[in-house]
Amino acid sequence: MRKLSILAMCLCGVITVTACQSNNNEKPVESNEQPSASVGELPASSSSKVESNGYIYSKKQEIVQQLANTFTYDSQSGMLQFIIPEQLPGQYKFYIHVSGRLKMADGAMSFHAFEEESENYLWELGKTYTYEVGENALLDGLVVIGLIEDNSSELQYETSVEIDENGNITIIDS
Repeated sequence: MRKLSILAMCLCGVITVTACQSNNNEKPVESNEQPSASVGELPASSSSKVESNGYIYSKKQEIVQQLANTFTYDSQSGMLQFIIPEQLPGQYKFYIHVSGRLKMADGAMSFHAFEEESENYLWELGKTYTYEVGENALLDGLVVIGLIEDNSSELQYETSVEIDENGNITIIDS
C-alpha cells in the first residue's frame, strides 16, 4: 500500500502543494495554484475567514457580531431595537438575554425583555425586535448574546452589548 503525504504552504498568495509517495521512487508532484479567495474571505465551503491582520474569524463569531451591531436605543422615544441575522449555522440557536435598569421615582427597577423568546430560543431569523422601555427611562441595559448548539447548554461566542441611558452602545467579546 502506498502512503501519500501532502504538504501545503501559502507564500505571497500562492499555494504550493507537494505530494510525496512512499515506497516508490517517483519524484514529488508539485502544483502551484492561485487561491480562490482573497484576504477577508475563504471559499464558501469554509467556516472561517482570515482578516487582514491574519486573525481567523469563524462564521459563527461573525453572525454573533452581526447581531451585536444591530442594537440601538433611542432615549427620546424609549425604543430598544435589534435585528436577528437572516442566516444561522445549522444545529445552532441564538441565545439572547435582554435586561437592564429603569429610572423610577424612588430609585431604579430591573427589567427583562423578551423572556419567552429567551427561555425557548424562539428568535425568528431576519425579524426586527422592538422593546419600549419608555421615554428617558433607561438607566442602563445589558444584552448577553451568543450561540448554543442543539442538545447543549453551553453558550458559545458570548458577547455582551452594554447600553447607557444616552443610547451609547459598547460591544464586549468574552
